Amino acid sequence: MIAAGPLSPSRPIFGYPSGPMKRPTGPLSSVVCTVASIAAVGVVVVVLLASVAAAPALAQSPAVLAGVAKEVNEGKAVLVDVRSDREWASGHLAKAMSMPVDQIAAGKADLTRLPKDRPVYIHCSVGARSAYAARALRPKGYDARPLDAGPVQLVAAGFSPAK
Repeated sequence: MIAAGPLSPSRPIFGYPSGPMKRPTGPLSSVVCTVASIAAVGVVVVVLLASVAAAPALAQSPAVLAGVAKEVNEGKAVLVDVRSDREWASGHLAKAMSMPVDQIAAGKADLTRLPKDRPVYIHCSVGARSAYAARALRPKGYDARPLDAGPVQLVAAGFSPAK
């Protein structure tokens, strides 16, 4: 005969009876199940919305980037480079202003240089930092638009490199 040890089938685990779980019954059981289902769907929707909001900028075609270059060159929009100071020093675009994303995140960037009445196009190397910077600037009243293209792609689309 086997003695009933701490994990034997004859003893409940953590004070709960062993065996299959029973579905609750009673007048409120269907209401409780419905509310639980709605709450679960709500959690899924919130998670999906959060993942969309955290997604990087969508890929822009060369034609779209050429339109952005035209807006910036005509002064109808501004271009912000959110790469690091080291990356900026290694080469940047002629009409861009440097505002590293870490300074924006820390609240140390001079945002007074940015217009609130025109689009602010933001670029980095591949789009992740520009998307983050745009999310940080929008609540402050800026029409921040992240670009997924880096300096090489932007020059190919019509932006001029700094000399």
